[in-house]
Amino acid sequence: MIPIQGINQAKVVRNYHKLDELTLFNLNFGNFNFILQKTSYCLGEEINTFSIESPRPEYIKETEVEYHGRMYYNPFLVDKDLKPMSNVYVDSNDFKFNDDTMVFRGMSFAEMKATLSTGYVKSMGLYNFQFESGYTLFTKDISVASIYAAGFAPYGLNPTFTKPAFIIGVKNDSRFIGLKNNIATNVPITVSDIAHIWAIYVGAEKPGVIEIIVRRNEISTGTRYAPTQVRLIEKINVDMAKIFTLEN
Repeated sequence: MIPIQGINQAKVVRNYHKLDELTLFNLNFGNFNFILQKTSYCLGEEINTFSIESPRPEYIKETEVEYHGRMYYNPFLVDKDLKPMSNVYVDSNDFKFNDDTMVFRGMSFAEMKATLSTGYVKSMGLYNFQFESGYTLFTKDISVASIYAAGFAPYGLNPTFTKPAFIIGVKNDSRFIGLKNNIATNVPITVSDIAHIWAIYVGAEKPGVIEIIVRRNEISTGTRYAPTQVRLIEKINVDMAKIFTLEN
């Protein structure tokens, strides 16, 4: 197996696998490892099957789960049957928080790190529509924020075993306006404005897959699917978020 720490550092299968060509497919694996599992040949095509998976510290264990097969899990968060080890952790599918005075934003690990470094919550706008340019988006529905933090996000930005995602809650006031289906602001939101923070951990993961197909030096993609994850949510504070981001 050939481990590749993110596509930007890729030295892929053959000399004619050029990074510039791969980036045309927007294969941004970000937080994830990209690992060659096998190479096969069919009708003049070279089919390279890669797994997409979280970096796994030594404490991560392996288990077999019905309907899912082999999965890796964090024994500090879940048991081998993927049940939470503590009632401090809530399965992301069951997570609820109701407060009509708040708006919420889902954040990747990288965005939280930038927020704590600069002191401001500000979208980079990489995936915003044109009409959203210059705005940082929030929502009144915390379940939507959870999805944007981990799931709807490009899977290179999804959480891993070592890099959680986050949800923040901020008081809904005159700085926010309605923008189609979202709540948005172009006014700076500071770290001190954050009233609530939740961390979204990866309790378990089944690696994803992508096929890179080469035919006459042309590259295309075949089967591809993101890692399947069991995610747990915990209420934390700013100091805990700083510890997470400083350690990574």
